[in-house]
Amino acid sequence: MSDTAVYADNLSKKFKVYKKPYHRLLEWASFGSLNCHEDFWALKNVSFRLKKGESLGIVGPNGAGKSTLLKILTGALFPTAGSYSVNGRVVSLLELGTGFHPELTGLQNIHNSASLLGFEPSYVEKKLNDIIEFSGLKDFLDRPVKTYSSGMFVRLAFSLFANLDPDVYIVDEALAVGDVFFQQKCYAKLEEMRNNGVSIIIVSHDPAPIVKFCDHAIMIDHGSIVYSGKPDKVIEMYQAKEFGKRGHEQDYNITVSEGNIIYGNRNCEIIKSNIHSNGQEKNTFFTGEQASIDLYLKCSDKMALNEPLNIGFQIKNRFGSVLYGTNTFWNKIEVSCKNRHNLIKCSFHVCLNLGPGEYTVSAAVAEAKRHAETIYYWSENITKFQILEKPDSNFGGEVFLPVQISLTEVPEL
Repeated sequence: MSDTAVYADNLSKKFKVYKKPYHRLLEWASFGSLNCHEDFWALKNVSFRLKKGESLGIVGPNGAGKSTLLKILTGALFPTAGSYSVNGRVVSLLELGTGFHPELTGLQNIHNSASLLGFEPSYVEKKLNDIIEFSGLKDFLDRPVKTYSSGMFVRLAFSLFANLDPDVYIVDEALAVGDVFFQQKCYAKLEEMRNNGVSIIIVSHDPAPIVKFCDHAIMIDHGSIVYSGKPDKVIEMYQAKEFGKRGHEQDYNITVSEGNIIYGNRNCEIIKSNIHSNGQEKNTFFTGEQASIDLYLKCSDKMALNEPLNIGFQIKNRFGSVLYGTNTFWNKIEVSCKNRHNLIKCSFHVCLNLGPGEYTVSAAVAEAKRHAETIYYWSENITKFQILEKPDSNFGGEVFLPVQISLTEVPEL
């Protein structure tokens, strides 16, 4: 496995949890004859393999074990069972300002943090200009970092670690802080690093970087990997499970078939869907063509009559990123179950102002609230369609925005 950058085999980590602080002392003083703790397994039999030059996304709820896994991979914790290997130099941005001393200046922290990671001062000097230039903090490096904002912390930390030529780079949520321009700069840098053979692990609650940047993804819950695969599918499963927890529905269930994830309590179901133009069902369109997305819903006996419903859809690109979504609630259209024996047909008439490519449609029906907790039925990839390029196409990108161009001569500013 010479092309393997990170390898984990049944990694497990157990912590001892004491109800009272003095219980630890009692247990220690008894030389093991008293058991005053409970075992908490933060990780249980986690296994995966990351190749060189690949990126792995890790998702999961708070307390799932993600940070414990990363701390083991970086050597900050030792596993209770299992084994792992990290081939090459690993640097990690696990927590905001990790390794920075608040009283030291930005420049002093660069040298101090690099030395703690084992880098020689001469090596850091060679990289110093790149670090400073990338961070954009040249005018602030002589100030103590305790005066830095959270965004400045991230700028300095990311710039330092990304320019130390790691073989494995680990980022945990830190890029959620900072302005959009620096975030774009960071992901461009990560792309450059990956193209140069650096293996990258990203932990984030934001699905966008996981879906668009990562090659693979895993979902961790209660210390175990509960789902793994393509990033967009892992994000969809994560979303499904989180909605299930939020709804507190005993009969809430998730099914997976041919890459389509369906979840909800099934009190109301989408039993059919299609996309058409001028009454003709099809799945190929041109940019700007009018289309209708039809959803047919059936209410079960569990659905109360006249219960308000919210019906919606999303359009996703080939990476699984949501380009557009809307629903009846946002549009102030009242929908309810008036007769369980009849179907409800909901048609969304939309102008497909999209660039050439393949797209998928997800659809859902839920309770009529802005932040719905009860999902009746959510279907990922319920249908798909393709946008073809017109011969006279005059734009680039995934979204077509009609534009008018005007030219005017103005005096010198």
